[in-house]
Amino acid sequence: MNPEDTGLRQSGLSRYFIAKRILQIVAFALVLIPAIVLLIVPVYNLASSDSTGDSSLVTATLLDVNGPGILILFSIPVIAAGVPLFVHGRTWTVLSIVAAAVLGLWVVAGLLTIGIYFIPAFVTGIIAACLSRQPRSAQASGPLPI
Repeated sequence: MNPEDTGLRQSGLSRYFIAKRILQIVAFALVLIPAIVLLIVPVYNLASSDSTGDSSLVTATLLDVNGPGILILFSIPVIAAGVPLFVHGRTWTVLSIVAAAVLGLWVVAGLLTIGIYFIPAFVTGIIAACLSRQPRSAQASGPLPI
C-alpha cells in the first residue's frame, strides 16, 4: 500500500532509514570499531633481556609501533564506509558499490595482518550495495519480468 494513497506522507527519517541505509550504518560501525580498537589496544609484545639475565616485557599498540602514519592507513576504510551515508539518489548507489569495492581491496591487501578484522564490514557493505535504494513499499508489486 502506497503511503500517498492513504494520505500519509513518509517522514524524512523513515525514508532515510531503509534497509540499505541501515546496513551501510552497520558496515560503517563494523569498520570504525576494529579501527579504533586496533589503534588503542596493545597488539605487540616486545621482550628483551640483557647479559645479566634481566628481562622485560613491553606491550605496544599499532600507533606506538608504526607512528601517526597508521592513522592515514586506517582512514581509508573509514572514509570508504562513511561516504555513502551522506549522499542520496543515483550517486548513493554508485558510491555504495565503490565503497564495497574499496573495502574488499582493503581486506585483501591486509588479509594476513589486520584485513581479517574488516571482513564483516566488507560483507555487510556488499549486501547493502546489492539492495535497492527504494523502500519496499515504494517498489512495484507483482511478478518479476522474465
